Amino acid sequence: MGSVGPARHAALNALPPRPTVLLGRSGALTELLGLLAPGRTDEPPRVIALAGEAGVGKTALLAVAAHEARPRFPGGVLAADAGAHSLRDTLTTEELLRTYLRAFGIPEDQLQPHRSGLESQFHSKLGEARGPMLILLDDAAAEDHIAPLIPPDGRHRLLATARTAPADPAVTVLPLDSLTPEDSVALLESVTATSVPKAQLAEIAALCGHLPLALHVVAGRLRDSTDSAERVLASLRPPGERLAELGPVRRAFTASYTALAKGDARMLRVLGLHPGTQIDAVSAAALADVPEAAADRALRRLIRAHLLRPAGPEGRVRFHDLLRLYAGELASGEAESARSAALGRLLDHYGRCAAEADDGWFLQERSTLTATLEQAVKHGLHRQVGPVAGPLGNSLGRHGRAVDALIALRYGALAAQLRGDAGQEAELLREMRHQYRAVGRPAEAAAARSQAIWHESGPACDLPSSTTTWGNRRRSGKTSRGPRTTLARRRLGGHVTATGSGPQRP
Repeated sequence: MGSVGPARHAALNALPPRPTVLLGRSGALTELLGLLAPGRTDEPPRVIALAGEAGVGKTALLAVAAHEARPRFPGGVLAADAGAHSLRDTLTTEELLRTYLRAFGIPEDQLQPHRSGLESQFHSKLGEARGPMLILLDDAAAEDHIAPLIPPDGRHRLLATARTAPADPAVTVLPLDSLTPEDSVALLESVTATSVPKAQLAEIAALCGHLPLALHVVAGRLRDSTDSAERVLASLRPPGERLAELGPVRRAFTASYTALAKGDARMLRVLGLHPGTQIDAVSAAALADVPEAAADRALRRLIRAHLLRPAGPEGRVRFHDLLRLYAGELASGEAESARSAALGRLLDHYGRCAAEADDGWFLQERSTLTATLEQAVKHGLHRQVGPVAGPLGNSLGRHGRAVDALIALRYGALAAQLRGDAGQEAELLREMRHQYRAVGRPAEAAAARSQAIWHESGPACDLPSSTTTWGNRRRSGKTSRGPRTTLARRRLGGHVTATGSGPQRP
C-alpha cells in the first residue's frame, strides 16, 4: 500500500507540460479561467470545449489554463489524449474511462468490462472526491468522447479540446481563431536569433496565415543562426511549396480530412477547385453535383469541423489561407476529367446567373467570376466562357471599371478564338475597343476595332456561324482560318497582356 499512495498522487496531478510561449491568447485565457471556477455540489456540471482548426493552439491554451487553475482543484487533475486526429488509433470511450479510472488507483482486474459499468465507476469516484477535480481531455472526437465524461455535479470541471465543435448544449464552446498580425510578429520576434526587419517578419506571418502551428515551424528556422529570414521567405512564397515547408501543418490538416465522412471529404476536395475567396451553397452544389440542400448541410458540417469558416450572413464560407492550399492539393489529385466536369458545372451555374443578374451581382462577384473564367480557359471549357465573360465585361465597363472589364473580355475573346467562333470574338473585341478608349489606349482600341471588323466581314469557311446577345445588342459573324486568323490571334495576345497588372480595387 505504501507504494500505491505516491503513484496515485502523481496520477491525480497529471498536468501537461506548460508551453514556454503563449502570445495573443490573454483574452481567451481570462475567459477560460473564469469558466473553470469550481462550483457547488448542487449546481449543474460545467464542460468547456476549446474548438478550432488544426494548429490553432488549442492544446497550448489548455495546458496553460490547467497550470493556472490547478490551485482551485485540490481533488486533483486527470488528463488523457483521445488522439482523435493523431496518426495512432483514436482511443475509444471505454479506453478513456479506463485511463481515468487507473489514475484513481483502481486495479485492472476491478475495472468493469462494459462502457455503462465504466461510466458508473468513473462518476462514483468523482462523487467520492474530497475536493473539486479538473478533468482534461485533449483532441476529443466531440460527439463520442465528451458526453460520457461529464461530471455528476457542479464541483468538477471538464476541459476538452476538439476540432469539431460539440453540438451538446451542455457544453460551453470557446472558439479559437488564428493570431492577429501583431501577435504573430511578436511571436516570431521572441524567437529570432538575429535582428530581422519587421516587414520581413510580417510577410512570413502572413504566409503562415497567422496559424500558431505554422508560426512555430518557421520560428524553429529563425531560431537557427545558420538560417535566415530571406531563405524562409523564399521557401514560403511559392504557393505550391508552402505546405511542403510546413510539414506539421499539412499532417495536421490530413488528420482532420481523414476523419471526415466520405461525402464531406469529397465536398472539401471539390471546393479546392473553386477559384474565389467565398463560396455559397449553390456554387458548392454545382461543383459537387449534389442538391443545394445537401451542399448546405455539408458546408455546415465542414464549418463545425473547422475546415471552413463562415463568411458573412448569407451562408457563405471561406477557407483559411493554408487550408485553401491544402484543399487545392486534394483537388489536384482528382482525375482531369472530374476537375473539368466540376468547373464546367460551376461555369454553367454562373452563366445562368449572369443571364438574369443585375450590375450589383456582377460587382460583388467580379473577382470570383474573373478567376473562374481564367480556370475555364485553362481547362478548355471555351463554350461556357462567353455567357459569363460578355455580361461581366459590359457590367464592369458601365461602372467605370475598365481594367476589370478588359480582363473579363479578354478571356471571353480568347475562348471564342480558340473554339473558332468569329462572331462572338468580334462582339467582345468591339466591347474591348470601348474599354481601351476609356483607359486612354487609342492604339489598342483601334486594333481591336480593326480585328472586329475583319471578323465580321471576313470570308466564310466551313466553321459554323455564331449569334450572341448581350444586353440589348445582337451581332453575328462568320469564322475563317488562314494567315489573317493567325495574325488576329497574335494581336489578341497583345490585348490579353495590355490590360494592366491586375483587377481594379473598389
